[in-house]
Amino acid sequence: MTTFPAPAPRPSLAAWCAVAVWTALILTLSGDSFSANETSRIIGPLLDFFFPGLDAATKALVHGLVRKAAHFFEYAVHGVLAFRALAPGRPPLRAGAFAVAIGLAVAIADEGGQALRSDRTGSRRDVVLDGAGAGFGVSISLAMAATRRRASRRA
Repeated sequence: MTTFPAPAPRPSLAAWCAVAVWTALILTLSGDSFSANETSRIIGPLLDFFFPGLDAATKALVHGLVRKAAHFFEYAVHGVLAFRALAPGRPPLRAGAFAVAIGLAVAIADEGGQALRSDRTGSRRDVVLDGAGAGFGVSISLAMAATRRRASRRA
């Protein structure tokens, strides 16, 4: 009797749907409704409430830091989701590299689209920041996958 190896696991449709939904969210957040002028209407009053008496320069600095942290966080989550979709049946480092590449492609599309809008500015620095976020998310995913592999070998 001939035996055939089991097929490699395939990513679920749900995993790719999560990537698609998160990508759509990122691209939505790059619209004019989420420009610095618009987000300052939310972040400014929050800063006034929690830190009354902040000068305008400090408020502008904090506003900018919050916006950049959001870039990093959005793409870290994207990296985790893309890794989860790509990991089944692939070597972890290859899945991680593809996940970062997908994150960078989304970042380039995101910033390119912003460059075409009147109220936004596309930035190469933001592409680098977004890529770093995706890389961070993938790094966390790789570390967790390695921990799971070690634990399963012990069991």
